Amino acid sequence: MKQLTITALAALGLSACGSSPNMTAPTGPVTPSAIPTDKHSMANGCYGLVSLKNGNFIANNNDSYIANATTPDEAEAFFMKPAMLGQQIFYATDEKTISANASDVVASGTVSNDAIWHVSYDIENQAFSFTSDTAGTQLIVNAENQLTLGTAEGDNHLFEFAPTTKACTPYPEMPLSLTGETYKGQGVDKPAIGFADVHSHIAMGKELSLDGTRETPMSSLFHGTAADRLGVMHALDDCAETHGPNGIRDGNNVIQANPAGTHATEGWPTFIDWPAGEQLTHQSAYYRWIERSYMAGLRILVNYGTNINGLCEFGNQTYGANPTVDCNDHRFAHAQLDFTRDLEKYIDAQHGGPGKGWFRIVYSPLEAREVINDGKLAVILGLEASQLFDCGVTITATGEDRHCTAESFEQKLNESYEAGVRQLVPLHNIDNAFAGGSVLDGGADTLNLLNFYDTGAFYKTVDCPDGGETDYFVPGGAYLAGVPTDGNPLATAVFDQLQGSAPVYDSSRRQCNQRPLNELGEHAYSKFFEKGMIISIDHAPLLVKRTLLDIASQQNPPYPIISGHGYQGGVRNDDVKDLLKHGGYSYPYKWHGADWAETLRNAKVQYDRAAAEDDSHMLPFAMGLGFDINGFGGYNPPRENPEQLVHYPFTLFEGDGWGPQFDHIAPMQIDKLSIPGGRTWDTEIDGSAHFGLIPDFVEEIRLEGGEEAVTAFYNSAEAYIQLWEKVYKEQ
Repeated sequence: MKQLTITALAALGLSACGSSPNMTAPTGPVTPSAIPTDKHSMANGCYGLVSLKNGNFIANNNDSYIANATTPDEAEAFFMKPAMLGQQIFYATDEKTISANASDVVASGTVSNDAIWHVSYDIENQAFSFTSDTAGTQLIVNAENQLTLGTAEGDNHLFEFAPTTKACTPYPEMPLSLTGETYKGQGVDKPAIGFADVHSHIAMGKELSLDGTRETPMSSLFHGTAADRLGVMHALDDCAETHGPNGIRDGNNVIQANPAGTHATEGWPTFIDWPAGEQLTHQSAYYRWIERSYMAGLRILVNYGTNINGLCEFGNQTYGANPTVDCNDHRFAHAQLDFTRDLEKYIDAQHGGPGKGWFRIVYSPLEAREVINDGKLAVILGLEASQLFDCGVTITATGEDRHCTAESFEQKLNESYEAGVRQLVPLHNIDNAFAGGSVLDGGADTLNLLNFYDTGAFYKTVDCPDGGETDYFVPGGAYLAGVPTDGNPLATAVFDQLQGSAPVYDSSRRQCNQRPLNELGEHAYSKFFEKGMIISIDHAPLLVKRTLLDIASQQNPPYPIISGHGYQGGVRNDDVKDLLKHGGYSYPYKWHGADWAETLRNAKVQYDRAAAEDDSHMLPFAMGLGFDINGFGGYNPPRENPEQLVHYPFTLFEGDGWGPQFDHIAPMQIDKLSIPGGRTWDTEIDGSAHFGLIPDFVEEIRLEGGEEAVTAFYNSAEAYIQLWEKVYKEQ
């Protein structure tokens, strides 16, 4: 270490034992941080930068930087924003960055990949070196003491971090708008306290890598990503490039059957029209929104890789810029899981190094318990796709052509398990080689068009079982009007293939898909059981749900099955009762608090019925949610005329509705999620606009259901783990 560096440290009375870097992405001025001792620990810290070549601090020199400051007062103060593990952005007080520019270095007011530097730590010299991400050459101090790019000679490429007397300007980031720390468990052998979201798609995004090397088929349709190396202003930027001026090319127009739909495209920080319940092709799971919910007690998150091949292909051909993009369901779903692994590393980078982040992918129930006990979020990988394992089907007037065999299916199942997949939704809206797809309330006619687009045939239906509305936990099937002809481009494309012929349905009765579980489907589910996979019956047709429950109940012991997001496609009360009786769990769709509390009461009725028949396989009563974030299903508007409004700020873990199991948890204050100078979200106005509003939803269910609702919700992570422990098998 150069003598001047020691003098500078002494002048400030600071050393490497000072305060640690701010690991929570601050939104106000940042004071000097402890001196980093590896290439990760400067994350979100505030430092001066010292050249070992001459012992001087780096200072701002108009549009460049120079190593000529001899005191901390003259030095530039850099906020260190991690771009990825071992990659940093130097963010100066004037909101400019040290950026590569061809063979030179400039102070750039535009953040780009030129601002990313790969960090190396020289143990012998206890100093750092930096290599440009784009230029591939090192940051050096030249003969004129200017920062530039060049070849390492002597100490010209070595630098130290040192305290400064200035406060840093923090890098832009989404706030959490809460006060308090999250909690840890009381032992791996103790019940986990926390809630579970067992059905979401946080990796759906415009890009499937944090460095832009893996393009997503949705890059021309779906805007925004859960994280970006350059930060929130790039992850959630204006969507005009994706969706066109005023959103005229938005694939959401296909989903909503509104070809002329438009929206304001502004993203960070104003977010005028998105994210919102009806804007389905915009990112709603930015990682800081996930973090806000994790802080409030989210402890299980199941992330599904997902796709509907027909929607992806048609959307790109009609609205996208890349009509030949690969929309293969199985490959696209797995690419989303690859991104999830990248996201884990990115969050680690924000917290100081590998393994230090709060987002932990787990592969067994024991790992989940260990992670939750450590106060972190256990993330489980799943697959939900219409042609899962490449098992699509082409249906003709004389038969069908299945796109997979038992052997090819088993190979892809084994590969998926090795890749960490532990949960499956084997049926998903579109007929496949196993069985039919569910006919959904809301969007049924559009999905029927996609069914034709994918398989060559429309749904073949029967009238849903008519036991009256009281027979259903969720109404089965949907009313089908046939093929819409009101200018819907998808309908036009289908009619061109049909040459005018279209199906006719009884529009006075709910229609259910009559395509049964076939022998290949039965074989597939037997292999899922052998693997110990967690299986969701959502999206299975009403009649197939009954078949699956019967097959599961005949296993020894009965194989528990889950409904991850509200029995999509409908379910009868007796089916819910039997699912619970055999050790399964029901997680409703992400309703607002009033509907969730009503669903909880209805589920308790079926739980009590099941217990009265046979409680030998049942698990404790609990209910979480399946947000289905980024799943093109929409999010609910706010409650209508609630008796009690959510008043901000409110407190979690203390007061009415919070039972004695929360006594060891420190209270947490939740404010309105507000971006300084930008957007504010209020659950009473915005409903479930994005994943960051789950803490606000918790307050809704407390108001609607009291302690019973809060207890059931915060028991849902433990319930999920217990179900997983029942089915898990070491491979």
